[in-house]
Amino acid sequence: VAEFGLQELREWVASLGGNFQLENEPGIGCRIMVELPL
Repeated sequence: VAEFGLQELREWVASLGGNFQLENEPGIGCRIMVELPL
């Protein structure tokens, strides 16, 4: 089973030419957005 931390995920997305964005709002939660070229 592969395990990814946020830094590894960010690096993996970058290696594929994509964008990684993390938004965090206290009391609401966080959102992770990944865009990859097709």
